[in-house]
Parts: sequence; C-alpha cells; structure tokens
Amino acid sequence: MARAGCSVEELAHEFELCVHTIHGRIRHAELDSGSRSDGAASEEREELRHLRRKSRRLRQERDILSKIVARESHKRAARRASVLSIHDCEPSR
Repeated sequence: MARAGCSVEELAHEFELCVHTIHGRIRHAELDSGSRSDGAASEEREELRHLRRKSRRLRQERDILSKIVARESHKRAARRASVLSIHDCEPSR
C-alpha cells in the first residue's frame, strides 16, 4: 500500500498504527524481498533466534554437567579420605 501511493502517515491513520510501526513493516518487507541489505531478512532472524536458543540450552546443559562432575569428584575425594583414615587407624602387623 505504501508503494501504491499512500503516505506512511495515511496508512498509520487508516489502520490506527504508529508511523514508526509502518516504517518498520516497510523495512522488513524490503529486507525480505532483497531490495534492502542493511539488516537481516525474516528467515535469517528466525535462524538467529533458533541458534541463540540452542546456544542458551547448550550452556545450561554444560553448567549442569559441570556441577555434577564437581559434586561426584568431591564425593570421590571424601570417600578416598575416609578410606585412608581407616587404614591409618589399623594396627600394624
């Protein structure tokens, strides 16, 4: 509609939207069509969102596994220390 001769202000008034919103939608349409290259197209934005979500999930999984490893390592060290203290208490033969 903006290309059909209607001004952005007219479109904003007709659809009860902010002028900024209309400009944003025009910009996105131009990016998606390839007539503009100063931003990411919808497909690229969706891929970025997906990759960021995946990255966040992988960081969370890494943090959980690190905590599990640290806890198990601490338990092992505590068991080893208790075994050593038991051997220290045994009478010599």
